Amino acid sequence: MRNKIILIATFLISLLSFGQGKSYGINYGQGIDESSKFSVGIDFNYYYELNDDLYLGLTINANMRQVDAIEDFPDLEDATQNLIYTDLGLASRYYLSDLFKINLDTGYSLPLSANNISDDDIKGSLFIKPYLELDFDSISIITGPHLYFGGTYNFTSINLGIRFKDLY
Repeated sequence: MRNKIILIATFLISLLSFGQGKSYGINYGQGIDESSKFSVGIDFNYYYELNDDLYLGLTINANMRQVDAIEDFPDLEDATQNLIYTDLGLASRYYLSDLFKINLDTGYSLPLSANNISDDDIKGSLFIKPYLELDFDSISIITGPHLYFGGTYNFTSINLGIRFKDLY
């Protein structure tokens, strides 16, 4: 756990050291596969302008995912698990117009805690988050799928969120 905190702190310090814009927001995801129930999260992004339409940067997201783990833990009376993760990754933003942009976040999701399960039994996962953004001047509405795979639990959801920004 200590190594995870050091890694996250290092990532945040490097994130704040450079960059030309930032955004932060909240999102809710409704699970769309058998074991995925829902997720809620907060995110922070820092961007670097490559040209007028393309931005690359770093993203960090803290989220809670609720999954049904009855297949993995049949002895538990309530197999619903609340898993807390931190996502660290790369963020890309491409403006289609002044109002719309497409986004793609990719990276690794680090497990922080889970109820009824040892922290050693929970593995991290890769994530891909493609989504569309309706971009107003200082606020945006985002929607798209969040795909987590390769960890203890695969998790798939359709997310809707709001993002506040200080870009450009």
